[in-house]
Amino acid sequence: MHRVEYTYTGQILGSDAQKMVNLRQYGEQKDVTAVASMVAALQHPIHPACVYVAMHSLAKIGNPDALAAIKDYENIHGDEGNFAKVSKARLLAEAASAGIVDVNSQATIKVHRFFSDLELTPDNLNKGTLNHYGPQTRFSRITGSSQQYVGSPQTTSVEVYAMRELADIVYHGSYAAYTIQSEVAQTNFQIDYPSALKIRLAAIPNEQRLPIIIQELSHKKTLKGEDDYEIQLAINEGDAAASAAASRLRLMETNRGEYSGTGFAALFRVIGGTGDKRQVGVIQHFLDDSDRDIAYYSSQIYEDVKNGRKSDRVIAY
Repeated sequence: MHRVEYTYTGQILGSDAQKMVNLRQYGEQKDVTAVASMVAALQHPIHPACVYVAMHSLAKIGNPDALAAIKDYENIHGDEGNFAKVSKARLLAEAASAGIVDVNSQATIKVHRFFSDLELTPDNLNKGTLNHYGPQTRFSRITGSSQQYVGSPQTTSVEVYAMRELADIVYHGSYAAYTIQSEVAQTNFQIDYPSALKIRLAAIPNEQRLPIIIQELSHKKTLKGEDDYEIQLAINEGDAAASAAASRLRLMETNRGEYSGTGFAALFRVIGGTGDKRQVGVIQHFLDDSDRDIAYYSSQIYEDVKNGRKSDRVIAY
């Protein structure tokens, strides 16, 4: 396959951002009826980010009908090719374990197939990820890859993408079943912050995760690029996250001394990402806040919430 000529480049805005959100939601909901639409998004991407989001969602669904479209990207040098290799492995792992009722057996088959298809061991997964990072790298909030401080882009390795995909498998599966798998137990997720975050939260029962994420975000004193990953996990929960964030904002207003403007900003970003129009009154309330920072942060997302515009902080996460 020749490298795709994208029809749109630059910042993801407007309807393009909404399409990215739709692609992400198809994967989270494992919507098999949307497979054809996601394959089309790979074949005719409107934005480079579209490729990553579509592949990630198709991999999570595990429908073999999408395999050829993902494999078309495998031989592209750089990020896309590496991401395609990992997405293909996830798709095949999901397909191989589909229909298995016993969660322990399902986890064993899925994890083994994932590592086998990538021809990785936990040891070289750890080493490859560790080698990718060094004292002169940081996370990119947009691509989820690392970049050098001097600004020159660095290709994200297969091992980094594989670690994040494995963390996603655990996050969305049975924590107890996956963590007893030797490959998972031997993977040092702490090397990669996005992976470590999902593994930490995976240990928490599903119904408790969102309240904990919202609580943690509300107490932020500073916002770094890596914090967008936790904000994104909240956004992934949709309207439930917007409602939880709005409730927390009301609590924070009555206890101002316990929170900083940064905590307000983090929760505004959650609501802004979900585009939940029901929360426009909450955002509007803070537009004339006596704290200029809080007023500014609320104004940044007011129009998006008012118009129901959704957006993601990081892609394919």
